[in-house]
Amino acid sequence: AFCCQNSYDDKEANEYLDNNQLALDNDEEYLHSFKKKSIFTYRQPIRVDRLNETEINHARNERLKEIHMWSMIKELLLYLCFITVLYTIIYSNRDLNSFLQVNHSRKFFFNSRQINCDYTQTDKNFKKTAKNA
Repeated sequence: AFCCQNSYDDKEANEYLDNNQLALDNDEEYLHSFKKKSIFTYRQPIRVDRLNETEINHARNERLKEIHMWSMIKELLLYLCFITVLYTIIYSNRDLNSFLQVNHSRKFFFNSRQINCDYTQTDKNFKKTAKNA
């Protein structure tokens, strides 16, 4: 249907492409139309209500609070990203053979062949020596 249809004969497309059919509201005007300027047409100027000093100070304080709030939010998000990256690095480097490392540490500090070299009892001995000293 797209190949056989002549686009110039399409009534619906002509309705959309017609420049003369504009439905503008009362407060709108078509930007591309050139109106004749006459000395008899008068357009009232738009008056701007200026803020007084207290309103300016209030608006300035509100803006400063907003800037401070956004800086705190940015800082919080940066800390959150840093902690996320830190946790990712820490927990991604966990060793799968951690049981073997703990077992080796226990065997190293508790040598069953030497009875007097039990390093697990140093806490009790430290308390005794600390009380006596």
